Amino acid sequence: MTGIKGSLPELIRKKVERDVGRYCEDKVPPHVRDKIRNEYEIRGNSVTIVERRPPWREDFGPEWSRLTVAQLRYENEGWTLY
Repeated sequence: MTGIKGSLPELIRKKVERDVGRYCEDKVPPHVRDKIRNEYEIRGNSVTIVERRPPWREDFGPEWSRLTVAQLRYENEGWTLY
């Protein structure tokens, strides 16, 4: 099965959702998830792992900050870490 150019094949996407989702979940203990969490985003053939933290000052608004931790790209049936 092949995906649309620039997107992950469906079987690979499901594996990413399972494995990277589990990695992000396991990386942060439940008792501190109100202070830090790891998430992932899939866009095209890239998977980006991000660290999220709540605002530390009220005047920064309600949005959690976002720091990119790593990006993986799936090309030619293999992964590259950036």
